[in-house]
Amino acid sequence: MTSSEEKAKSVQVFYASQTGNAESIARNIHKEAVKKGFDSQVYVLNDHEKVGFENVRVGVFVVSTTGDGDPPDNATKFWRVLRRKTRGLKNSKDGANGSSSASLYPNLKYAILGLGDTNYSNFCNTAKVLDSQLKKTGAKEFYPKGLADDGTGLEETVDPWIEKLWDALGKVVELKSESKSDDGGLHKAVSRLKLRDEDSASELSQSVHSEHLPNPQPFFVDYSGMKDIKALTGTPKLPTQSCNMVDAPLSGSELQRNSSSNSASSIDLLAFARDKVVSEYPEFIIPKKGNGTAGDVVESFVPRTGSTPTFLATITSAESLTTELKKDVKRTLLLELDLGETGRKLVNGKWRAGDSFGIWAPNDRLLVTAILDKLGVEVSDMEKPIRLSPIGSDGKNVEHEGSKLPSHLSLFEHTTTTLFELYQWAVDLTSGTGLMKKQLIRYLASACTQVDDRDRLLYLCSRQGLKEWSKFRDQAPRLLDILQAFPSCHPDPVFLIELLPPLVPRAYSIASTPQTTSSSRNGSWKFAFNIVKYQTQVVDPSTNKMIAVSREGLCTPWLDHITGNIAPKTKLSNLKIQIPVFLRARQNDFFLPSPAESGDESPSRPIIMIGPGTGIAAFIGFLEQATNERLCENTDSPPKEPEMILFYGCRYWDHDFLFQSKLEEFKSKGPLSDLYISLSRDEVKSHTFKSLTGSFKSKYVQHEMARPEVAKNLCKLIVDKDALIYVCGDAQGMGKDVNNALADIIFEYLLENPKKANELLSDIHDPGNGMGKDLARQDAEQNVTKIQILQLLMKWIQTKKYRRDLWA
Repeated sequence: MTSSEEKAKSVQVFYASQTGNAESIARNIHKEAVKKGFDSQVYVLNDHEKVGFENVRVGVFVVSTTGDGDPPDNATKFWRVLRRKTRGLKNSKDGANGSSSASLYPNLKYAILGLGDTNYSNFCNTAKVLDSQLKKTGAKEFYPKGLADDGTGLEETVDPWIEKLWDALGKVVELKSESKSDDGGLHKAVSRLKLRDEDSASELSQSVHSEHLPNPQPFFVDYSGMKDIKALTGTPKLPTQSCNMVDAPLSGSELQRNSSSNSASSIDLLAFARDKVVSEYPEFIIPKKGNGTAGDVVESFVPRTGSTPTFLATITSAESLTTELKKDVKRTLLLELDLGETGRKLVNGKWRAGDSFGIWAPNDRLLVTAILDKLGVEVSDMEKPIRLSPIGSDGKNVEHEGSKLPSHLSLFEHTTTTLFELYQWAVDLTSGTGLMKKQLIRYLASACTQVDDRDRLLYLCSRQGLKEWSKFRDQAPRLLDILQAFPSCHPDPVFLIELLPPLVPRAYSIASTPQTTSSSRNGSWKFAFNIVKYQTQVVDPSTNKMIAVSREGLCTPWLDHITGNIAPKTKLSNLKIQIPVFLRARQNDFFLPSPAESGDESPSRPIIMIGPGTGIAAFIGFLEQATNERLCENTDSPPKEPEMILFYGCRYWDHDFLFQSKLEEFKSKGPLSDLYISLSRDEVKSHTFKSLTGSFKSKYVQHEMARPEVAKNLCKLIVDKDALIYVCGDAQGMGKDVNNALADIIFEYLLENPKKANELLSDIHDPGNGMGKDLARQDAEQNVTKIQILQLLMKWIQTKKYRRDLWA
């Protein structure tokens, strides 16, 4: 900054967060900025218009990446606006022969902290693209961006980045007040809970370990390295509390709902937990307002993603698609949802094949009961009507911009709830890696009354304990497991809520299309999913023996339970089970091209679909859509049908081949041109389809793609016929492997076709191979590099030739 430039009066901290990590870090930066004397505000990126983004002088951005390098849901509106504006800026410059000096945000100075995971493709893509887009607008970076890797531990980058931020910030923002000293202590909110004392809580919590309530699962940490350490370093700062609990009077309906449980005895834990079966969803999930029509559905607790509010859909059928004859076969269910009148109106004109939807699933009531009991909360207080209130540094309840509640709790400032509802619906209690934030462990250490428990937790979140921290995270312990392992840890149940990650909706691909539903148009969604229940092996360092530890997901076991844990290869019909759902906003253009929408997308372009396991669900919708379009065609002059090729993989032909009869029909009658099947564990490699008999030699879909005869055909479709490529499924393993396989086969093809290489790579250069080389005048084999091919794939993603719907 030159001496003539004035410092900004304030700093705005923006976050884009999918699981809560980025928001938590952004709020901590905001709090620390206020303590240091800066005028600071914190906002979610989708609130950019309310903030008046064009007037922001200094911004700090904390952004995570989700899916296939996509921005989080609460940043999609900002993303669309920013891209639209930068495109408009480029067009205006092009119109002036590039001579225009116009810029959108010439006065903005920014710093970016990106969160990502190197185990997935497009590491920290949101941060990188944001940096690129802001530079195009004329904004200037005042502090180098940081890219934190969750694969090795976010804190390794986050903590030093924040530590050095303050000097850089002081050069562009003026101080509003004197820096406030940090006493390192926790704000002690006035608790309105009658928590049991330590001895009583320890004795009573043994009831948690009964055969009916969930048992804590063991995890193991080797603390032997502590004995040689004189002082721990690198532990995160103790977090400060930002919300308090206040009494709230119940309305008539709420009073009736809670009257029975409030009179329960504090030791009737099992009876209480059994009574908490979800028969009616809380009003903050499904508001009871209006007459149930689409116009009466109001904003709910579920984060809006730009498509529809939450509504109740009815599970009408449940089918088990797999057998249980093999221990290594995952249970897969296919459910059908009737959207009802409200849902049909909400999704009308928005839903198309390839879309996904969100389900709001609760934490298990038995687990919630066990945790609250472990925290020493009486049963009567679990159902006590409360609201949350933001608190300031003076310890008083306050209401001002700088003390807003975390976004996943903000609704409860004005909405009555209970501790039980908060722990069941607002926070994640089971996602081990999501729970594993060092800030949470640091707070739990401060809540220990025994020195050994405190020091071990401090060791885990210290620099010296980094190796054990990594092993600890890999075991993915739940909150209940941690509380059991450190019996003297008695955290404040209210403070704990704001430190736990928010409970986010689970997303599923829709395996149907609006034109082919079993009821009226737009009437039902089908979706397939694996039941996430598994055992992992951990090593007990004291005995060096392997111990099996049970783990399970959140939503899929719940869906399995409420549909009756149906037997293998059976189907239940005429069900009437309601669940809260919403149509997710479309982020990645994962749908078939439509000539009516885009004149440059010919309906005759070949379609290549790659989706092993439940990744096939979206493609069932694609194939149904194509089938329906064939039936609706003018038979006098039908358009040329595109080739549709599917790569599908499972473990066994007879046990977990999903949608086998449907695929057989699509292959024999159309529109499926070719079907390539990979069997990863099947010893019998020859099977018979009514329309397909062959030898299945490949273990995984990427291996099948790489077979010489298949690879040659693929490249002709992709390069010569401009085929569209769709990939759906796991981001960490399959997504990366398929991307690498595509790069390999295209690389080999272009080595043999220098003319095509010149056409495709004329504007793509390998920095390590010389910028601007003319491939037409040089030997192709010396100039086509793998880096160029990977860049070509990235270009195809941007131009929507290559579309991916990947998830963790």
